[in-house]
Amino acid sequence: MNRSTLLGLLAVNLSLPLVGCSEAVPPLYDGAWWVDFEQGANGSQCQLAGTLIGQSCIGVDSNPDANKCDSVTSDAHAGMVMDGMEGARMYCAVTQQGSGFALDIEAQQGANYLKFSVASIPATATESSPTAGLVTLVTDRVGKGYTSTSANPCQFYFNDAQRAQLAPGRVWVSFKCPTLQDPSANPASLCAVNQGYAAFQNCEN
Repeated sequence: MNRSTLLGLLAVNLSLPLVGCSEAVPPLYDGAWWVDFEQGANGSQCQLAGTLIGQSCIGVDSNPDANKCDSVTSDAHAGMVMDGMEGARMYCAVTQQGSGFALDIEAQQGANYLKFSVASIPATATESSPTAGLVTLVTDRVGKGYTSTSANPCQFYFNDAQRAQLAPGRVWVSFKCPTLQDPSANPASLCAVNQGYAAFQNCEN
């Protein structure tokens, strides 16, 4: 599949490669994500409030504005949506990297977009001992990107159920972002993901 940077975005064309009759059609990426996007400990440094913050998600029958955001949680991920279905566009790669897994995920549905990358996360990563990664988030309420930085990365980790499903081409992970910033604001708007979950399968491996 052509990978196009979705953030630029909100109308992006991804094209599938042509395959011959004798060639197997590769499986489509399948995924979902959910975040609780809030002011966090940044308080008034986050220039968003009220209806501009709260939960955002993608997945089967997801609708953040109607509080339908249960496609993936810490306990289940039954609401994953297939690439190309219900307006979803995504790319995912979960590859063995040393003693851990490199994660490269990008997924959009409607105006809700999440991209994250982790250089190498071990299966042993926990909430008290997480692995740093980078995140870009766009929600339909805000419409512009909030990003982490290498100085203020997001923290990724697994619970026992998530850890049991970690494998090449597949990941279900929890994450938190103490600071996501909108660099276009002056002064910069600093918000947070109090909690997030993402699940993807049929990824590049």
